[in-house]
Amino acid sequence: SSLGEKQPITIPYSNWYGNVTRGIGIDGEDTEWNPNVPGVSIVDKGEVIGDVRMRRDDGNLNIIAIVSDPKPFEEGDGVEITLSMTADPSKAVSILLSSAGKDSKNKRIGKLDLSRNGVPVESKKVKVGVTERWLDLGYRIEAAIPLELIPEFTAQSEQNVRSEVKNEKTGKDELKAGKEKVADLISPLYGNIRIIRMKDGKAVSYPYAPQ
Repeated sequence: SSLGEKQPITIPYSNWYGNVTRGIGIDGEDTEWNPNVPGVSIVDKGEVIGDVRMRRDDGNLNIIAIVSDPKPFEEGDGVEITLSMTADPSKAVSILLSSAGKDSKNKRIGKLDLSRNGVPVESKKVKVGVTERWLDLGYRIEAAIPLELIPEFTAQSEQNVRSEVKNEKTGKDELKAGKEKVADLISPLYGNIRIIRMKDGKAVSYPYAPQ
């Protein structure tokens, strides 16, 4: 829900989904996202122009946005998410997902600007991936933010974990189950989401509004 409303949002805990044996990557694709994770739709003039999903897992806040845009992706386009423990927007975390141009292989470079209470937070631990959809139909942008960067929203939580441990007698790896304490997101939170499009050199905002 939007900042200032009485009903906060809940960000679900969700494991990776599907075939992740190839490794987990923040790549701007949603194939590893469980389809049961709910999304927030951004609507403009009766048309859905974006779908944003968030989840928490393994000490991270994960975000993916799938945006429809008939114009090619350009610098300045992106998705902004604001989260707060209260309805006071001055005590909030702001997350801006965008692109910083292209690499040598002509692929989009993801960019994330994070700020707490208006103060920028710099970290190399944040991961961002962007893919452009077919025939300039928009883009997908995905991010993983370590919860240690937003400590005011976290608490220690005991979670089930599985790990491979080598058996010293047999020399073989064995799967062991156990529990460990990890940082978990305090939920629910107040929030606001908006899509930003560049038009004629100016940023135009499309905020989430309950339908």
